[in-house]
Parts: sequence; structure tokens; C-alpha cells
Amino acid sequence: MMKGIYDHVDDEQLKKYATLAVRAGVNVQKNQLVIIHSDIKDATFARLIQTEAYDAEASHVVINWSDEQATKLFF
Repeated sequence: MMKGIYDHVDDEQLKKYATLAVRAGVNVQKNQLVIIHSDIKDATFARLIQTEAYDAEASHVVINWSDEQATKLFF
């Protein structure tokens, strides 16, 4: 089981959700650039999305990390 905010969801469900998001929600296509904006606390799920996007033959997946403190400093 993944620790942290995903304690209530088992690993297989989280992977299925990542697959659904990439394949149906975003519909990633071959050679497509994918940009993920994610809070650092959601790193586990962002990496699952990244893996699934590469499995869908995305050309490059960029993860743009942020956190609450950095966002507060920005504003």
C-alpha cells in the first residue's frame, strides 16, 4: 500500500485511475507532449500518470512540481 494521502486507496485502484485519466480523460496520443502540474505531496500519483502516458507512447512527459509554501511565496 502506498503511504500518505493514498492510504484509503489500494495500489491497483490508483493505477486503474491513472490509466483512465490518461487513456480516456486526456486521450494521450502517440508522440504527444504531456505536461503534468502536480503538488509535491501527490508525487506518487503524478509518477503513475507519467508511466501511463509513456505507455500510451507520449514523446515526453514533463512534471511541473509545486507545493503550498512555494505557491504562497508566489502570491
